[in-house]
Amino acid sequence: MKKVLVALSLVLFSFWALPAGCFATVGSPNKSGSLLIFPYIEVTNESDTMIKMTNNATGAVGVLCTGDYLTDDHLEYFFFTVPPKRTIWFSAKTGKGKVTVPTFESGQSLLICWAVDSYSTKQISWNSLKGVATIKTTYPDGNFTWSYPSWNFSARQPKGEPVGLPGQISLSGKKGEYDAFPKVLTYALTDPLAEHGTVHLAVGDYDLRQERVTNIRTRVHSRYSDTPKTKKDTLNYMYHSLSIVMTEGGVSGLTFTAKGEGDKDWTPKCSTPPCPTYKVVAMPLLGVLSPALPSTLNGSENFQGIMPTCPSSPCSEMSGTIYWDPGGSEPE
Repeated sequence: MKKVLVALSLVLFSFWALPAGCFATVGSPNKSGSLLIFPYIEVTNESDTMIKMTNNATGAVGVLCTGDYLTDDHLEYFFFTVPPKRTIWFSAKTGKGKVTVPTFESGQSLLICWAVDSYSTKQISWNSLKGVATIKTTYPDGNFTWSYPSWNFSARQPKGEPVGLPGQISLSGKKGEYDAFPKVLTYALTDPLAEHGTVHLAVGDYDLRQERVTNIRTRVHSRYSDTPKTKKDTLNYMYHSLSIVMTEGGVSGLTFTAKGEGDKDWTPKCSTPPCPTYKVVAMPLLGVLSPALPSTLNGSENFQGIMPTCPSSPCSEMSGTIYWDPGGSEPE
């Protein structure tokens, strides 16, 4: 994967201070939702990711999640209940916490969670969920910990009601469906003396069925530009989250835009014909910018990841779909 050099700010402003009005029909870290996406999970010998999820409603709700699905041969659902006005948590590395979940495989992955009925047979509206991911890495001279909020998508349906067809989550911003995905991600980079950090990008279309039918994650083109310079590059996405290391100074902003190339076909490299052919399509983007590792670590400081802001009003929308297997997990 090509690494691109641009600048990163270490101004660790609060990720909750996003303009709410911009995200009226678009998913945002600044709102509650029925569908939560954590675009970056890290599990290694030295690192663990703690997931927290809060239910601000007066009733309990069932939540279905899946993670570690970045390879074709591994997909696992897990179900838990979030009590009213409570927060649950678990470790991705150990699977232990306030609720018990399967352990995540070593490496980088994503996590998607959504409100469901008590038997995991259909998705429901429950726009009272928020989440936070905290990544802690142990180094010889101390711990480096940083956190970021989940991307949250509201269901445009009365509370507790089914949303769309079971097993098909449509994110369009339309009535009876979920918020749309943002098409453009803009990060404010205001510190010209920044060291380096990483932007983690992930697309918003997923086929989470055991027997994948719709190959909607085959290819994405994401162009970035940095100002005041005019660098551009193309980022290709298959089944892995995407990170870009940024180290140069003097850049004030960074923008990512999902772009497609029409119906153009793309044939991946393979050693044994026949090789599959995929369509090149534009896909919505999600992301978080992780802060740089300080030159010295003083104990266990907790830094904040930088979330993108709305580049315009209203935000550019892009529809997406998430397919899943209804009844994929037994309730507690």
